Amino acid sequence: MGLLEFVVIGVIGLLVIGPERLPSALKTAMIWIGRMKRLMTETRVEIEQQLGMDEIRREIHNQEVLDSLKSLNVIKDQAQKTSDDINEEMRKTAQNIELDKQAAQDDEGQYGDQWANHDYDPEKALAEHLVAQKNAPTAEATEASLSTDAPNTSNLSADNSSSTSTSSENQNTPQP
Repeated sequence: MGLLEFVVIGVIGLLVIGPERLPSALKTAMIWIGRMKRLMTETRVEIEQQLGMDEIRREIHNQEVLDSLKSLNVIKDQAQKTSDDINEEMRKTAQNIELDKQAAQDDEGQYGDQWANHDYDPEKALAEHLVAQKNAPTAEATEASLSTDAPNTSNLSADNSSSTSTSSENQNTPQP
């Protein structure tokens, strides 16, 4: 309530009750208001006790604390798992590095002279490989040369000139 409302109530009380009885009426009203407040507080406390509100509040608070601890444990477990995974990956990486070092040392011992003399030229090696592939007979070429070298039995009865032309035709035509 605002100040203006108290002033209006005071003026109305002064007019209705009169100036002589107004102080005693205010004192009586304040006593009754105090009793009503105490009665309401006692009733609320009694109802809370009967319903066990204090216990319920404590249980709710305890449950909240337990839930927060559980979530912290879950986070801790996740962090531990992540840490274990990282440690495992680091261990595997260290093992791979060691294996690579050993393989490099083995390669150095096996190919050390070649690398030490700096005689290896990758472009030269590639060119030599390509020339070797180009000069190597293919399976089709070998098969074709075998079929042209075999005597043609159908041309044995013909004269010499026709057999020569037939053999040259066989060389130009691919065999199936």
